[in-house]
Amino acid sequence: PYAQALLLHAQAALAQAKIDTAADVGATALQIAQNCNVPGLRYTTHLLLGRVAEVQGDTLRAARRYQAAAATVERMQRCLLYTSDAADAAWADGSAASRLFGG
Repeated sequence: PYAQALLLHAQAALAQAKIDTAADVGATALQIAQNCNVPGLRYTTHLLLGRVAEVQGDTLRAARRYQAAAATVERMQRCLLYTSDAADAAWADGSAASRLFGG
């Protein structure tokens, strides 16, 4: 919740053209998201920091932030696919059903 509040603070700062505040608070939110492994927050914070970099005229840094956001989504999708494939395999061989229904 604290990191989410920081992200909202950074978004508000950016909307008010308080670019330095948005960058500083956004960087703190990103650190927390990375340390606590919260991919959704990492994604959103990278997007925010990309917008901050754009406003600052740093298109290279903005592109890197957007790439980091995209990579976060790709990792989440791979994780979901792996989890889904493993669940499908467990149901297919009957092990999940036997564990679930005590068979």
